[in-house]
Amino acid sequence: MSPAPRPERFGRSLSALGLSLALAVAPLAWAGSGSFEFGSLNRRYERLAPEMVPVVYGPLTAHLSSPEHQLDLLHNRVVLKARGDGVFDAGVELEFAGSGRLVADLDLSGASSRLEDLLTVPQQKRTLFAAVRIFKSPSGYLVTPLEMPKTFAIAIESRLGRRIVDSCRGVGFLLGLDCDGLAQLFEQAAIPLPETGETYLVEASRLSAAERGQLDSFLLANGVKVLQTQ
Repeated sequence: MSPAPRPERFGRSLSALGLSLALAVAPLAWAGSGSFEFGSLNRRYERLAPEMVPVVYGPLTAHLSSPEHQLDLLHNRVVLKARGDGVFDAGVELEFAGSGRLVADLDLSGASSRLEDLLTVPQQKRTLFAAVRIFKSPSGYLVTPLEMPKTFAIAIESRLGRRIVDSCRGVGFLLGLDCDGLAQLFEQAAIPLPETGETYLVEASRLSAAERGQLDSFLLANGVKVLQTQ
């Protein structure tokens, strides 16, 4: 029997959890699975991923961040397939778009500079995969990711790539850099993911009564334990 999770660092919504898993484009069609659409979660979210994985290109390191941004979740679908003992293979289909501000702190062989520009997250669809353990609690659903990659990438649009290329050309020939190859590195952002084993609360109040009923029926039928206290 698996122990109940410790109630640490709860409070992220299902979509925030989804954006903290792994991105890959693929359809979801698992035999014996349950499929759920949570329309109540389709809304605007802010500051979901302020830090990004640095871009390293030879002697150039670009530390990327987006201190201000918003993402509109346009559609979502969650697919769960039971492994047993409250553990599920999970897939989350997301369609989203957004905008914000992109900051690049550059280090080129010891010379530092900062560039800023507007950020666009073009409308895109992604499917997120993980293995999770789920408990039901009085206030919602305790979800613990057990398996997931360390990062995921989303497509972005910004003029920063071209500006960094222009900055590189001033010294690139001295350092043996192919400056033109830099631009494509800034067409996506790699978002660091949290460590596995951390537990998140998906608050029941965020879901509609119909959504909760459908999800509860599936989870209880697949052996998810109900905790009396959180």
